[in-house]
Amino acid sequence: MNVTMTRSAPHAVLGMLAAAAVAVGTLFAFSVDADATQSGIAADELPPHAVEEFSYPEPLQQAGFRLIRGDGHIVHVDCASSEANLDVYARANGVICFRVTGSTGYLAVEIPAVYGVITGNYDSTFDLITADGDEVSYDVPPNGYQEIGETDDEVGESTVLLEIRSS
Repeated sequence: MNVTMTRSAPHAVLGMLAAAAVAVGTLFAFSVDADATQSGIAADELPPHAVEEFSYPEPLQQAGFRLIRGDGHIVHVDCASSEANLDVYARANGVICFRVTGSTGYLAVEIPAVYGVITGNYDSTFDLITADGDEVSYDVPPNGYQEIGETDDEVGESTVLLEIRSS
């Protein structure tokens, strides 16, 4: 009986090693599948990369006009505020007020039926588009009022203010 045990001991050890290898391989396979599944799910569930586009979120969209994007140096403010230093006059919206917060600023907007502007302490440029699709640009000196858009004899039709640049 001892001889039989001695002979089967190597077979038993080999059998146990084979079983252990199968078990480890199976665990490894499940582990790899689980990691792959988790990675696949995690990759699908990750939010997109944040890229600053300088666009305004929906809550800042105003009735009758739109703030589209800017560099943060021209911001919409309440006209009753003492911070307002750039006013845009439009037939549909009355006065729309902005504050220039830096030495230069940029704001893309859509303000229909513009007819005048008052600038603060900044040289400002206003780009409009006419109903015919022609682009018109106005350079307005600091602390000035200028009729632009609909009151311009050459334009004399409905216009939309597209951009404000201050320097």
